[in-house]
Amino acid sequence: MSSPPSPPTNQLFNPLLPVPRNFPSIHPHRITAATTLEALPTRLLERFHLETSDLALVTDLINTPLEHRWALTALMLVRGHPRGPHDSIPHAHTPEVSLDRGEQFFFSAQLQDFIKSSLRATLLRGDIEYYSRACYAGPARLSCTPMTVVKAHLRQQFRSGLIPSTALPHGYGRWKPSALGRMSHLIGDRLEVEKFWFQAIIMLNILPFSEGSGRIPTLEILMDNLWRELLPEHANCYEPLIPEEPTDQDHYRIAHMRLHFLDGQFNPPVPSEPLWITFDREIQVISRQSVAYREAHAEAIRQRDADLFNGWNDLEAIAVQDRRLPNQHEIEAQMPHAPMPSSPTTNGGPPPGNNIPMDSEPGHDAAEPTMQ
Repeated sequence: MSSPPSPPTNQLFNPLLPVPRNFPSIHPHRITAATTLEALPTRLLERFHLETSDLALVTDLINTPLEHRWALTALMLVRGHPRGPHDSIPHAHTPEVSLDRGEQFFFSAQLQDFIKSSLRATLLRGDIEYYSRACYAGPARLSCTPMTVVKAHLRQQFRSGLIPSTALPHGYGRWKPSALGRMSHLIGDRLEVEKFWFQAIIMLNILPFSEGSGRIPTLEILMDNLWRELLPEHANCYEPLIPEEPTDQDHYRIAHMRLHFLDGQFNPPVPSEPLWITFDREIQVISRQSVAYREAHAEAIRQRDADLFNGWNDLEAIAVQDRRLPNQHEIEAQMPHAPMPSSPTTNGGPPPGNNIPMDSEPGHDAAEPTMQ
């Protein structure tokens, strides 16, 4: 079957005329506001404030037939053009057509506290695959992120009746795009606040005072501090996620995070991107390595953390060149039959006595489409 002929190159396309049957489709796949937000870089979304768009309205505009798009564009341009002092409306009482069909909704303090507490619990988990929106570069699939974990728990509490429908945007129970979009924005905005606060707690434990004095806590003490700080401040009838008993994988992730923040702050060159972004890329690169390499990396992180933060050192006692992550030689030294530092990673078995699970298993499913 032959493909439909293309329109003549010397014939201009008139958006006011009906689209011919043989006109090739310029949208081979369904495009929605949600897929567009996922595809665009985070900096672009923030620069133009696109992350606060009404997803339902944008999707309706995208799906408008081609023959009506120019007329709709003209209406929007006229509506947005400021009137001059001599421009008058012939009928002053004629109602103005509003193109914004969104509705105002205010989230209760109870729901916002539920989101905050649940996000804090996810930041302590060692199986999170990445923390920042639009950072994942792998194949399309459900991922274990703070966003997906909290969304899944929110959906579960809603279905069980603990969270009433009146506490959520209208249409949330029917998967209405605008309602899901508002929840995504609320969770995403709160996640950025919690990430900033979480990083500040870790760095404060490295540098307790502005003068640089004070002993840096061991990993165990740091974990105790974090778990105590991130527990819910008071009871919430919606039952948010709470920190669970830390596992070996949680210890490894927090140690890795602390060393990454230390390395990024004190070792040149200064990263041009936030440390959360560079950390996301680092853990994704490690997750694609062999099991033996991932376990060797975990052991090298634990060893490096124990050497630097033994409970007696302060920051001044650690040379600047030592404020870093383990290097490749130190990682490969933890592997059985370790190759020379210049050799590529091999697929040997796990180191004796090290059964730390890695990040390759997401462990949680998202209960609704991810709009990050």
